[in-house]
Amino acid sequence: MMLLLCACSGENGAAARFAQWRAGVENAQFTAEAALSDGDYAAGYELSCDYTPDGCSVEILAPEIIAGVTASRSAAGAEIEYDGLILSLGSAGGVSPMNAMPMLADAVRGGHVINCWEEDGGVTAVQLSGVDDIVVHLWLDGEMTPVRADIEYDGEAAVKLAITEWRLE
Repeated sequence: MMLLLCACSGENGAAARFAQWRAGVENAQFTAEAALSDGDYAAGYELSCDYTPDGCSVEILAPEIIAGVTASRSAAGAEIEYDGLILSLGSAGGVSPMNAMPMLADAVRGGHVINCWEEDGGVTAVQLSGVDDIVVHLWLDGEMTPVRADIEYDGEAAVKLAITEWRLE
């Protein structure tokens, strides 16, 4: 009896496209709608992220009551800028809307590719490992522009991002 094993060219093609795209990610600016669900608590935000290898900043664009709150991270540490506001940072493994975007960018730049495949419509889907039991699921359109991401902790989606704008420099 002869058994033939072969790899799926679609998966290999998706992985190659992702690897080529990923090599060009150095600095990124992106905007996303973030949804946090933690038990009985649910919240939605619109956020903007400016990411470089040396650090990043995330600004809340909506809801209006907390628009302008900014969190920044660098080698020197992290800080949140606000005007008398207290912002819930979530509890699902430390994943929150404020740090989900940097977690996504970190995983894109250096996370291990767990799985990569092509879905209908030319969408490339990638599953990346993050730090401390974080897994990032990323979907890129046919032009390799990120359109959606789920940040997962301990097997559960902690924050869902609908990426509305993505720019590389």
